Amino acid sequence: MKLSPVVKCSVMNQTVPTRKIVIQIACVLGVLGLAVGVRLNVVGSVSTLQDSVGPFWAAIRLDGRPHATPYGMGMLAPYLMLSWVAGSLWSAVCGLGWLHALVAPVAWFHSRLIDSDRILPALIIGAVVAMNPGLIDTFRSGAEGYLAPLWLGLACLFVGPWAWIAFALAVANHPLALAGLPLVVRDKNFGWSSLWGMVAAGLAIGTQALGWGDSGVSGSGPWTALSAFVSQGSVAATAVLVAPIVGLFQARTRPLATRVILSFALLLWIGSTIGYLRDHHIRLLTVPALVCWTALPGHWIWTLAVVFFAGSGPALPPEVEDRPGTLSLTHHIGDLLQDGSRPLVVDRIWFSGGPAVEPSAVMLDLFLRGDGPEEMNVEGEVVTIVAAGQQELGQVGHPGTLLLGGHGFYVARGPAANVRSWSSKHCSLKPRVGGAWDALSVLHPTLATTEVGEWWACPLVMR
Repeated sequence: MKLSPVVKCSVMNQTVPTRKIVIQIACVLGVLGLAVGVRLNVVGSVSTLQDSVGPFWAAIRLDGRPHATPYGMGMLAPYLMLSWVAGSLWSAVCGLGWLHALVAPVAWFHSRLIDSDRILPALIIGAVVAMNPGLIDTFRSGAEGYLAPLWLGLACLFVGPWAWIAFALAVANHPLALAGLPLVVRDKNFGWSSLWGMVAAGLAIGTQALGWGDSGVSGSGPWTALSAFVSQGSVAATAVLVAPIVGLFQARTRPLATRVILSFALLLWIGSTIGYLRDHHIRLLTVPALVCWTALPGHWIWTLAVVFFAGSGPALPPEVEDRPGTLSLTHHIGDLLQDGSRPLVVDRIWFSGGPAVEPSAVMLDLFLRGDGPEEMNVEGEVVTIVAAGQQELGQVGHPGTLLLGGHGFYVARGPAANVRSWSSKHCSLKPRVGGAWDALSVLHPTLATTEVGEWWACPLVMR
C-alpha cells in the first residue's frame, strides 16, 4: 500500500524523534550498565567495617539519628530501603552499588542539558564518570563520602527547590559537601517556587551542623590532599582537576566551570581552616567537574578517552574470599553461622594488626537473612572474632570451636563462660574488646551497656 505524500511526511517526522529517543535511552542504559558492572565486579572487596555498616543499623533503629554526629539523617533513607528488601548484607551492598552507579547517567543528562545538539560528548563523559577509579574506590571504601558525589551531581542537574534538597542530602552524606554550595547558587534556584526547598535544606543542614566539631581524625593540608589525589588517581584525577579550566573556554560550560572552580576553592579553604582534608574529599566534586569536558568542540571529545587507557589509578587488590575487613569475608562467616544453633552474639577481641571482622557487620548480615532479637542476644553462645598479627595470633589461640581461620584472624564459637576463661589468660596483652554494641543496642534498645561484654575478663582498653 502506498502512502500519500502527507501521510508519508507525517510518518517520517515521527520516525526521527523516535529514533533519537531510542538512541538516548540506549546511551543512558549503556553508561549505567557500565557503571553497575564495574562496581558489582569489585563488590566482594567492599569494606564492611564499623563506618560502613553503621548507617544500616542507624536506619533500622528508626529514630532519625545518624550513625555518627557529623552526618545528617537524610543519608539514612537508602540504607533503610535496602534493609527492607535485601536478603543478606551482600545483596544490600549490591543495591548500594546500583545507587553509586547512578553518577554515570546523571553526568550524561547534565552534559546533554548543556549541549543538546550532540550525543557523543554526553556518552563519553558518562562512560568516564562510570569508570572513574576515585568514585569506584568511594564505593569500595564503604564510608569515604557515601553517596555525596551522586547528590552533588544531582544538585547541579536539578533546578529549583529540588536542587536545594539534593544539596542538603549531599551534606548529610558528608559535611565537606558543603563546599558544593556554589553549584546550587544559580538564578533559577531562587524565587518563591524554590523557597520551600531552601528552607528545608537550611533546617536540615543547620540541625546537622549542631554535631559538627573537631574531626577527631588526623588529616592533612589541602596541598598534601591534592598531591595524593593526583598521585593515586593519575590521569583520571588530572582529568577531574583540568576539566573546569577547559570549561572556561566555552560559553555554554563557563557558568558550570566557574561554579566548580569556586567549589574547589571553598573545599580547599575549609580544609585549610579545619586542618583536615583528604584526597577522597576532592572526589565529592567529580561529577560536575567532569561534565565541564562538554566544552570540547567537535571530535576533540575523543581525547578524553585516554583516561580509560593511561594510569587509571592504583591497581585493585586481588579478590580473596577471606580477606580481612571485606564483604566477602563477612558473607562467608554469615554462611557458616546461618544454620547453627541460636541464640548467639558476635564480638571481637583485638590484640594487634587490623580489626579483621566487624562484629556488627556479621550480625547485620544475619539480621538481613532473617534473624531477629530472639536469635541474637546476650543469653546465647559467643562467636568470637580474634584479631591479631599472624605471630601473635598463633600464641593466643581462640576460645571454643574454630569455625574459620585466616591471615590475622580466627572465628570461633563457644559458651560465654569459656570465652571469659580464655580471655582472662591474655588480659596482660591489653587487647581491645567489644564491637557487639552497635548491633545489640538496636536489636535490644533497653539493654544496658553493663550487660554487654560480660563474656570478657579484660576491661575495655582504647588505643
